[in-house]
Amino acid sequence: MTSEAYFHGRQPGIVTAPHNGSNQIFGGQRLDGQTIAASRYEHCTFANVSFKDCKLHGGQFVNCVFVACFFRKTDIRSCNFSSCRFIDCEFPGASFSGCDFRYTRFVGCYIVVDDIEHNLPAEPNLREHLTRNLAREAAHLGDTHTARRFRLLEVSAREANAWAAVTGKTKWYRDHYDFRARFATLLRLLGSLLNGGLFGHAERFWILLRNFAVLTLLVFPLFYWLNASGLTGSTLSGFAVQQSPGWAALEFSVKTAVVGAFASDINAVTLGLRAIACFQIILTAVWASFVASHLFRWSVER
Repeated sequence: MTSEAYFHGRQPGIVTAPHNGSNQIFGGQRLDGQTIAASRYEHCTFANVSFKDCKLHGGQFVNCVFVACFFRKTDIRSCNFSSCRFIDCEFPGASFSGCDFRYTRFVGCYIVVDDIEHNLPAEPNLREHLTRNLAREAAHLGDTHTARRFRLLEVSAREANAWAAVTGKTKWYRDHYDFRARFATLLRLLGSLLNGGLFGHAERFWILLRNFAVLTLLVFPLFYWLNASGLTGSTLSGFAVQQSPGWAALEFSVKTAVVGAFASDINAVTLGLRAIACFQIILTAVWASFVASHLFRWSVER
């Protein structure tokens, strides 16, 4: 659907006091520097309207559409934009406080994270949908940093929504999620938490490096050291495994993590240690794919 669909069946009008309207089109007006308070517009279309330096306070914009509107340094407070559409609008320096963006959608534009974060819907499912929409639009317009921040907010909202469903936080969740749905949602939530803890949802590069270092240098060496009898060979320093089990465990962990990038005589001979080593190799492959993805995106952004 194009923006032209929002012009049919609506009568032309002018934005003026007492600032009320329904099923009207307001086009080509410059409202720069005006204060518009306690307005109420329902099912209206604002096209090519300039709100530069405006003060929009306590307004009700229900199921309205803003097409190619200009909100430079607009001070927007306590406004309700429920079920609105913002299409190809601009928001440089605009500020938002106490606004309601439930069921709102953005097309060809977005509001930066710092300006809209505290105005996102309180309901986690609605917050998830809006942040996903904003992430998609930011990415489409080439702002990968903002898109990444919105994606992380989306993940947080999705996990909050899942937790509310699992615990039956409200009557709505209790009515819409039976035991089977709650259990399936719990599994998805645990998977998301594990993804975030191990891989940072492929969005936090430092988490990938931190966890790779911790598991390679601490966690997996501990497993190998506790089962040092399953290791055989000699370390790079020439000591046998029996003489230096701690160093042998660390050396085997590093060797496994880099998939044999350096030569080592340490090998696993028991089935249990081989299974642990196989699991470490799989984790390393996943980390490597995420790191490659980060490097690719970084090169594209530059």
